Amino acid sequence: MTQLWTVTVVMATDEPIPNDVLITMGEAAEQWDEVVLSARGLDGPGFRLTMNMTGVPSAAVDEAIRCARKAADLMDLRADLVEASLATPEVFEMHALRPDTPELVAAPDVAEFLGVSRQRVHQLATRHPQFPAPFIRLSTGPVWTLPAIEHFADIWDRKPGRQAAEDPARSRPAISVEREPVSP
Repeated sequence: MTQLWTVTVVMATDEPIPNDVLITMGEAAEQWDEVVLSARGLDGPGFRLTMNMTGVPSAAVDEAIRCARKAADLMDLRADLVEASLATPEVFEMHALRPDTPELVAAPDVAEFLGVSRQRVHQLATRHPQFPAPFIRLSTGPVWTLPAIEHFADIWDRKPGRQAAEDPARSRPAISVEREPVSP
């Protein structure tokens, strides 16, 4: 009995592929049966080819890569292999149906998670070198991914209590003035 695999091949191109070219590539790729061709996405220009293949895993991946290169050649596109993945159709479907939007948190959420004030979150965001960069900045403020904040919480060398000011003018030693006692 031969095993059925779902193979995805990601190819990078120098320029984004226009929709009409992608459609033409998809029509040409129909000869390979059960092919899904889509643009590469936000990580760069190119395309993603997903197809079902039978046989041993290495042969299925090699054949899918050959098909992706042939699809690029049909349109005279210079395409470089970025990634090839193989899964059973059941595992592929489970991953394909999983939401791909990361869990996002705003300053109030970060404050609650870290056990600090919102002001402290903004202070950490601007002054702490290991605090993560925002995933996105909205008109309401920065938004981070929860995994990035969780990682920061794990590595944060938190010191209890209010931190001393870094302003040298504020950190001068107090000057004591001795006064003569007043006689009664």
